[in-house]
Amino acid sequence: MRRKRDPSQKLLKTSWKRNKGLRSQRQLLKKWEQDDLKTCSDSQAMQHLMSPYDEESLEAPLEKLQKLLSTNPNYSSVSQSLNDSEEKRKSVLAPKVQLEEIECSRESTNMASAMERERQHFQKHLPDTDLDSASLYTRQRQKLDSFDAVDWYISKYSDRSIVNSFQQGERLSLSSLGWKQKMIQRVVSLREPIHGNPKVCTRMEERWTGLVCSHWMDGILELPDYCLQSKLVRPIYLAHAITYILRCRQRIIRNNKIQQTIEPSSLLSSERLKDQGFTRPRVLILLPMRNVAYDVVSMLLELLKDRFIRNYERFQREFYEESLKEDISKPLDYIQVFQGNTDDDFSMGIRMGASIKLFSDYYHSDMIVASPLGLKRLMEREDLEKSPKHSGADLLSNIEICIVERADVMEMQNWEHLRCVFERMNHLPKGLHGTDISRVTQRALEAKTKYYRQTIFISNYIFHHLLSLFRTHCHNIEGKARYIPHHLGIVSNKDWKERISIRIRQTFEKLPPSNSLKDSVVCRREFFIEKVLSRYSIHRNQTLIFIPSYFDYIQIRNIFYQKQKSGELSFETLCEYSSQKHIAQVKKDNSKQFYLMTERFYFYYRETLSGISNLIFYQLPEHGLFYEELVRSLENAPFIPTVLILYDHLDALSMERIVGTNEANKILNKSLYILG
Repeated sequence: MRRKRDPSQKLLKTSWKRNKGLRSQRQLLKKWEQDDLKTCSDSQAMQHLMSPYDEESLEAPLEKLQKLLSTNPNYSSVSQSLNDSEEKRKSVLAPKVQLEEIECSRESTNMASAMERERQHFQKHLPDTDLDSASLYTRQRQKLDSFDAVDWYISKYSDRSIVNSFQQGERLSLSSLGWKQKMIQRVVSLREPIHGNPKVCTRMEERWTGLVCSHWMDGILELPDYCLQSKLVRPIYLAHAITYILRCRQRIIRNNKIQQTIEPSSLLSSERLKDQGFTRPRVLILLPMRNVAYDVVSMLLELLKDRFIRNYERFQREFYEESLKEDISKPLDYIQVFQGNTDDDFSMGIRMGASIKLFSDYYHSDMIVASPLGLKRLMEREDLEKSPKHSGADLLSNIEICIVERADVMEMQNWEHLRCVFERMNHLPKGLHGTDISRVTQRALEAKTKYYRQTIFISNYIFHHLLSLFRTHCHNIEGKARYIPHHLGIVSNKDWKERISIRIRQTFEKLPPSNSLKDSVVCRREFFIEKVLSRYSIHRNQTLIFIPSYFDYIQIRNIFYQKQKSGELSFETLCEYSSQKHIAQVKKDNSKQFYLMTERFYFYYRETLSGISNLIFYQLPEHGLFYEELVRSLENAPFIPTVLILYDHLDALSMERIVGTNEANKILNKSLYILG
C-alpha cells in the first residue's frame, strides 16, 4: 500500500525553505524524527504518516515547528535557538511595520477628511434668491509673525477653523492635504531642487496656498519674488486640480455601474447619482503666454508621468520655442517673461483618464488651459459657427476650479479679455451637448455653480483691476482670502544708495482730495496741466513724463498737440503701438522738450532715453522695478536730475512696493514728502 504523506511534514518543509535561519538545523531535525519513528511499531508509524488534515496540521509552519520542538526534551537547544531568532526578527521588523501602518492610517485619514470637506462644500444648500456679495462676507485681517498679513472674507457658510489653523501652525505637511502618496512624492520631487524640506510647506505663501486649496476658498496670492516662489506654489495648485478631476472621474465610473442596476423611473429622484454638470470641463487655467503654458502643462504631465500622453509632439511643436541669445542689457525679470514662445492667443483641452490626451475636444475635456484672448476668440467662433441653440459660453458652464496665473502680465496685455471670460462663466447653457439630465447636480440646474466655484489669482503684485474682478466676479460661499506680504520697498532698501551712483532728489506731491475714481482722474489731469506743466515749461531741460494708463496718455497727448501747434512746447511719444523705426528715431533725436511714455511701452521694450534730466511720474507704476530702472537712467543726466511723483490715496498699493509698507503710510498722510 502506498504511503500518504503527512501534510504537517509538507508544512514543515515549506517553513524550512522560507526561513534561512532554520537551514542549519534541518538535517539534524530530520535525523531525530527518523530515529523516533524507528523505535515505534510499524502500525504506529503507518498511523502517524497517514493522519488526515486537522486544525492542528493547518497552523502556521513556524508555530507548528515550535510546538513540535517543545514536546520533545531532546530538542530544547534547537527550540531555544528558534525562539531567539524569532524574537530578533520581530524586534527588527516591528518598528518598520508599525511605522508603515501609522503612515497608511494617516494617509487614509487625511484623504477621508479632504473628501469630506469637498463633499460638504458642494452639498451646502443656498437660498432661492441670489446672494448679495456685499453683505455675504465679513472682513477679518490677520497679522502674522513675519509682518505679513492675510485678509479673510468669511461668510456664514465658511469653515472658520482655517483662520485658527493658519495662525497656529508654523508648518503644513503635504500629506495633510488629502493627496495620494504617489502624488505627494511627485510634488516633493518638483520642489526638492529649490526647497530644503520639500515635504513641508514652511513659507507663508506655501501654507496659504495649501490651506486655501484644501478648504475650497477663493484667494489672491502676491508673489514679489515670482521666479522662485511660483516654482514652490505651482505644484501645489496643480496637484489639487488633478486630484479633484480624478476623484470626480472615479465617482462617475462608480455611479455608472450603480445606474445600470436602478430602474429608469427612479433615476431622477436619486441624489446619489447626481455627479455631473451640463458640460464636462471642470478646471480652467488661464495663462498669459504660451511659454508660461508650456511650463505649467509640462509640470502637470510630470505629476501624471505614469500615464500615456497623447499628442505630446504637437504640444512641443506649438508651445515650445528655443530662446534666442539673452540680451544682457535687459533686466532679469524681462528675460524670464519674454523667453520662448510669447504668443498670447491659444487654447487647449486636456482629458484625463487611463491616458492623458492633449488637444482633446473641448466638450470632452476635463481641463482647459488657455489665454484670456484665446478663450474669448474660441467662444466668439462658436457663437458664429453653431446654431442659435448653442453658445460659446456653454463650455464654461461647469467650471468648478479657475486658476489665473501671472495676472500682472495679463494687465499689460488687455484686461478686458479676462473680465469678459469671467462674465460668461457659470451660466446656464443653451444646448445640452449630450448631457444626461438625471445626472446633473442640483446647483447646476439652479444656475448656482458660481457660488461653489473656487477661483485663485496668482500675481507678481496686486493692482486695482484685480481687486475689482475679485470683488465683483468671485462669489464663493466658503469665503475668500488675500495674502498680503510686507514690502520692504525699493527706495527704502539698504542697497538703494549702492545701486544709484549719484544722489537724486525725489519729491512726492499729493493731489487734492477727490470723492470718486472718476473725479480723481479729472483732478489729476487738471493739477498736472495747471500746476506741474507750467512749472517745467520754462526750463529747456529734457523731461520724461511716465504715464501708466493708456487712456490718460491719450488725453495728455491731445493737450500737448494743441500746445505744440501754438508753439508753447515740443514733445515726442512712446507707446505700446510705436514702431521700431519710430522708437529708434526718438532715441537718436533728443532735441524735444518733453517725452511721453506709457507703462505698457516700457513693459514690452524696456527702452530708456539718454539726456533726460527731469522725470515726472504722472502716476506711480504698478511694477516697482520700473520706478528703480527709470530713476537709474538719470545717472548720466547733463544737469542736476530731479524726480517728481504725483500721488493720491488710490496709489497706496504702488507706493508700498516702491517705498515700503511703513514709509508709504507716512507719505500718504502728508501733502509733500522729499527723499534723497
